[in-house]
Amino acid sequence: MPTDWQAVAEELADDLPSVTNRTRAREVLTLVEQLGPLDAPGDEFKRVYEFLRWNEPARVIAVVEELLQALKRSEQPWIKNNAWRYVVGAFDSWICRARVFYLAAGIVEGALKARVDERLTEFFGPSWPGNPDAVPSNVRERIDENRAKDAMEAVRRCLELSESSEGRALDEIARISREATALREVQSGSKFISKLDFGLLRSFFQTKRLWGGMIKLQSIFSASAGDSPLRSQVDETLDRIHLLRNEVAHYRPSGRLNFSDGLFACAKIAQWLREDLQHIYESIDTRSSTELSMLLESYYLPLYQQSLARRAGCVTDGCALGRPWDILLDRAPTDWPDEGLERTVLACQYHRFEIRAKKHRPGEE
Repeated sequence: MPTDWQAVAEELADDLPSVTNRTRAREVLTLVEQLGPLDAPGDEFKRVYEFLRWNEPARVIAVVEELLQALKRSEQPWIKNNAWRYVVGAFDSWICRARVFYLAAGIVEGALKARVDERLTEFFGPSWPGNPDAVPSNVRERIDENRAKDAMEAVRRCLELSESSEGRALDEIARISREATALREVQSGSKFISKLDFGLLRSFFQTKRLWGGMIKLQSIFSASAGDSPLRSQVDETLDRIHLLRNEVAHYRPSGRLNFSDGLFACAKIAQWLREDLQHIYESIDTRSSTELSMLLESYYLPLYQQSLARRAGCVTDGCALGRPWDILLDRAPTDWPDEGLERTVLACQYHRFEIRAKKHRPGEE
């Protein structure tokens, strides 16, 4: 029989003074109760009430609704202990996965910026941002807007300082004038492109005259068969990364609890750059247990369970450390299913680090 959460809310009104949060806690718990068992109603209500002081109710509800959809697809109940703790775990896992994805997206962004700068420098020279043919029109418009704002701000500060009777006012005005003048100076390509956001970076690959013609940014990429991907394919893949990257950067944990689509997109870009994302990722992040496979939990869970059923453990012979184990990827998949990755290999926390260091950072002591 469903719990009367309205009655629980009224009973706890003295301890939980916010009417808004009591109403929201009631709405959340009405949904969560459909997932599985809960603790004593009063205790559970207090937990949810406090949680909603730190996290937006709409996002919490989005997570619960995704879990409910997964439960409907399941043949039997799979939350047997405490449904609210499961929701919190799923919500918090978004942050952990976001960290892994954001590093992967950062690797791709850095690689693309370096290659664009390299190509344009070879064609136009190191000061290529000063050449109108080297920069997409929308990028130049955005830069001009920012320069105009900076110049107006400099003028405003000069006027304010001119009203001051302090002796240092003239020195300050001179310094601000130099800053405004510097805005008009042509930057090196490397410095210029390092300041562009991901959306403006995409513009270089969307511009036809840069993609093809004499400049040929398309030469940055190649498919496994040796042919370059289409411009539309690159832009579509970058768009998938861009959307998820913005969700992380602006902390918008939507109902989607994993980043598998973003991982596939990052891995595909890396593959087009003739590299493997797993290799690059593990060359950078070896300090803690953050495998790219974390983003593929929904795919790997059955394989992980099969490994446990056959009593598989750490891939290192004689390891006695036990759980937690990570699923190790030989390379980053660009889609699912990937036949080359269907064998699940596990490693403990210690040996995961040891294996990755030997493979991806050889020669280090």
